[in-house]
Amino acid sequence: MIEYDKHKKKLNILLIILFMGLHTSMLWGQNNETIDKLRSQRSTLQKQITQSALLLKSTEKTVGQELDELQNIEAKIAEQVNFIKKINESQLVLKKEIRVLTLKISELNKQLKKCKDEYAKSLRYVREQHSIQQRMIFIFSAENFNQMIRRLRYTMEYADYQKSQAEEIKLKQAELLKKQEELEDAKKEMAELVDSHKIEQKKLEVSREKQDQIVKKLQKKKSVIKRQISIQQKKANALNAEIDKQIKLEIQRAEAVRKERERKARLAEAKKKGKVKSQHTAEKSKPKKGVKTYSQTNKQEKEEIKRLSGSFVSNKGKMPYPITGEHVILQHFGTYAVNGLQFIKLDNKGLIIKGKEGAQARSVFDGEVTAIFPLNGLLNIIIKHGEYRTIYCNLKTVTVKAGASVKIGQTLGEIYVDPARGNKAILHFQIRKKTSLINPESWIR
Repeated sequence: MIEYDKHKKKLNILLIILFMGLHTSMLWGQNNETIDKLRSQRSTLQKQITQSALLLKSTEKTVGQELDELQNIEAKIAEQVNFIKKINESQLVLKKEIRVLTLKISELNKQLKKCKDEYAKSLRYVREQHSIQQRMIFIFSAENFNQMIRRLRYTMEYADYQKSQAEEIKLKQAELLKKQEELEDAKKEMAELVDSHKIEQKKLEVSREKQDQIVKKLQKKKSVIKRQISIQQKKANALNAEIDKQIKLEIQRAEAVRKERERKARLAEAKKKGKVKSQHTAEKSKPKKGVKTYSQTNKQEKEEIKRLSGSFVSNKGKMPYPITGEHVILQHFGTYAVNGLQFIKLDNKGLIIKGKEGAQARSVFDGEVTAIFPLNGLLNIIIKHGEYRTIYCNLKTVTVKAGASVKIGQTLGEIYVDPARGNKAILHFQIRKKTSLINPESWIR
């Protein structure tokens, strides 16, 4: 019985070791997800950097084109800095995983040695104590039948225990080999990240040198730049004034329709009540089933606007870019100075996005086209999403009509290609809540 208890205790220890191994595998699986996520982010950023580099190529430039190129380079530098940041984050994660793997391999080696030692002891015990004759003596020397059954069960369980030890050794050896392979893979990826970091740092230095060169050239053309910026700002102000006007008109039209519908509903309800009274019926005046009163109609309209607005807000950060193909943000939202040219102040109500010739504007979310209006020979579209609106400007052609419903990702028309800006498609994009401006960058991905 003492030997039985002793080996039962060993079996419990073995089960604890096996559980620790399973927990280690689960932990490593979670960390693998983190590495895969960072790897995916680095891949996406690398594609963006490549696209920005393609859009930078141009011939002899005017001041306007040089300004565009400077903003292009700034966008590229921002992407490169972000990419390097992701590399650094990946390196930190991998360093941690290499430390964890090294510790796990050391622990597995200890567990494997312990399993082998236990197995060797059990084999020696069998050889020394458990010949067939000795086993029979051990079983039949029992004081009673129940004790004999327990001793028989013990000898059988001990044999199973030996088999489980052998299987455990095989499992530990396989797990150890797997962790060693994972460690080698992690070390290889770390070496690749170190090389990638060096390459991206050099690219960043080249971009910053080019940025400095353009800034120096533009600083000599201060008066010309100010004049061009003033012209651009006047055009932008005219566009924003027209957008404000169109949104207000659309709100007024919707309000007029709503009021007229309420007026008719009220009139119909009043006539119905009058009819009931003239017939002197005992029945109280109630609206017929299926007939909506003006208050019910108004409430349902508000609920629908709230639902559509909520759907739009819940997709913040998930919406596609409003332009097809390769693109780069030339100008960001808000008021800011151009890097290196502090005398230039840009005031942008949305995003200025540059794409390739033939690029199309596309809807960032489901909605209804409420306005298509011309300005300076180009077309502009407003799409309503409950209380929110998205605006797409500088279109050469449109493929939708006012009042039409559009789906997320649906193309709206071809973006105008500006010869003065290197024959690139320049889209002006805004998001508004009623007439209030919102930074679109936090809404699109």
